[in-house]
Amino acid sequence: MAQDILSVAIKLDSQLAAASRPPPSLGVDFAEGLPADIEATRADLVDKLHEAKRFGLGSRGTLWEMGFQFTDEMTLRAIYEFRLAHHVPLDSSATFDEVSKASGLSLALTERLIRQAMASHIFTEAPDQPGHVIHTATSRLLATDADAMDAIGMLTEDLSPACNRFDEAVRQWGIGACSGNGEPHHAASAFVHDGAGMFDFLAKHPDRGRRFSAGMRYFGRGSGWDLEHLVKSYPWHDVDVAGATFVDIGGGYGTVSQVLAASTNHIKFLVQDLPHTVKQGAAALPNPLRSRIFFEEHDFLTPQTHKGTDVFFLRWILHNWGDQNALQILRSLIPGMKHGTRVVIYEFVLSNGPETKLSRKQPRNLDLVMLACWNSPERTESMWKELIGRVDTRLKFVGVRGSEGSLMSVIEAVWEDQTETS
Repeated sequence: MAQDILSVAIKLDSQLAAASRPPPSLGVDFAEGLPADIEATRADLVDKLHEAKRFGLGSRGTLWEMGFQFTDEMTLRAIYEFRLAHHVPLDSSATFDEVSKASGLSLALTERLIRQAMASHIFTEAPDQPGHVIHTATSRLLATDADAMDAIGMLTEDLSPACNRFDEAVRQWGIGACSGNGEPHHAASAFVHDGAGMFDFLAKHPDRGRRFSAGMRYFGRGSGWDLEHLVKSYPWHDVDVAGATFVDIGGGYGTVSQVLAASTNHIKFLVQDLPHTVKQGAAALPNPLRSRIFFEEHDFLTPQTHKGTDVFFLRWILHNWGDQNALQILRSLIPGMKHGTRVVIYEFVLSNGPETKLSRKQPRNLDLVMLACWNSPERTESMWKELIGRVDTRLKFVGVRGSEGSLMSVIEAVWEDQTETS
């Protein structure tokens, strides 16, 4: 084990040096924006170190660490709520007393919270100035990246409280209703969101909705989520012909369409979403893209109005819905289909077996988030195949594809209706 770790660590050091990248440290985020080959080595090293850590902790130590993770969450919540990272200068230090006065917390609470954060390398103490707090790369990120802060707020105020009340949902509505493949109002999130499903709650609370969107935007920037994987993992050139249309279902502000427009030449993109979203997306669209990307109000639970579409695209849509609602969403596309229409779904695809690598844990994390917050599942390949097979006999499952280093996969289906061509 030690030799394997050393070998990968040496390889990473060599790759970073050859690319003129900074070496790993707690003061500088060397992992941001790594090229794919270096990112693969970094992930391999993290997986090996994670395995070594588990062996080293043993069973008792593993349970101890997992059981006390709520204290890390408590600290993150305090950093978010009292903006502790913003009260430490970026290029110098602040005393605990200065952070205390700026945040409104007592000196004793400030020191207790920050010292707990330091155990996870969020902040550190100036080596030559005891009692002076300075930034690490992680605390600096929270001080300078508004999306990162919003992500922490979303995690600690919206998602985590729902996960912590899953047992109550089961007792209230029964295991059948809370199966993780049912109705949104039977999700545990209803206990913390005034009885409403997650999306209904966010729609009624615009500030929380804005934060949720920003948090999702932040997570979409990670290497495993990078949309370049989508560009590489599907043969877009096959549909990049004059007159081709791509409908981005629930496409938000058009992020995916903008990325794909930059790597294609002819496809016209139509982003469909709720009224307030498309209004903001259209207003923010860069001028050079306005001849190829358009916005339209549409509720994806209702029949599709855009006819003769070449590609219907759904990213992070179906994992928020149990099978019955997911079937309704997919069947709603049928009025817009023609022979050969492709349905391209970009989602997580869970493994059928155990995932022990840390780099593959996130899909499992999100499967439980879906369970608690939306009463829906992340799906395996066989679950995707079964779901698509139930939509209509004319919609044929093609398969699943992805690219190395991606957490996401493309699930493809095609509409085959020979009566349209005869």
